[in-house]
Amino acid sequence: MLKLIVSGLLILFLGVGIGVYYQQDAGGVGPQSVWYALDRVGEWVELNLLTFNEAGRLELRLKFMQERLDELLDLARNNELSKEYAQKIDQEYTKLAQDVKQGLKKKAENEIDTQTKNLLQKVELTIAKQQQSLEEVLSKAPDIGGDSMKEAFSVMRDIYQQAIDLVGVGK
Repeated sequence: MLKLIVSGLLILFLGVGIGVYYQQDAGGVGPQSVWYALDRVGEWVELNLLTFNEAGRLELRLKFMQERLDELLDLARNNELSKEYAQKIDQEYTKLAQDVKQGLKKKAENEIDTQTKNLLQKVELTIAKQQQSLEEVLSKAPDIGGDSMKEAFSVMRDIYQQAIDLVGVGK
C-alpha cells in the first residue's frame, strides 16, 4: 500500500513538473495560467531552501522582480491585462521589492565589500531596466494599473535611489 501511495505521488509530482516546464518554455507562466501558483511555490523553494547566502537571495529576488514585470508586459501585449492580474502581479512585485530593500539595508549595515558593490551595481542596472518596462506598461494601459501600479513604480524608484546611494558610498 505504501509503495502505491509513493508511486502515485511520484507520478503526480513528475507530471506537474513536466507541465510547468513546458508551460514556461511556451512563453512563461502568467497569472492567467493554472500553473501560476505552482510556479510561485517553485520560486519560494529556490529562494528559501536552495539558496544559502543573502547575496544569492538578492539576485534571485531581482530575477523574480523582472519576471513579474515580464508577465505584466506579456499580458499587456496580448490584451489579457485585467485589474485582477495587475493587482496580483503588483502585490508580488512589491513584496519582492521590499525584500530587496531590506536585504540591501542589512548588507550595507554589515559592510560594503567588493561583492556587495558588484551586487549593488547589478541592482542599479536591473532596476533601471525595470523602470523602463513599467513606464511602457503604464503608458499603454494607465487605467488598468491605477494607483497600485503607480505605487509599485514609486517603490521601485526608491529602491533604485537607495542602490545608487549605496553604490556611491563604496566608490
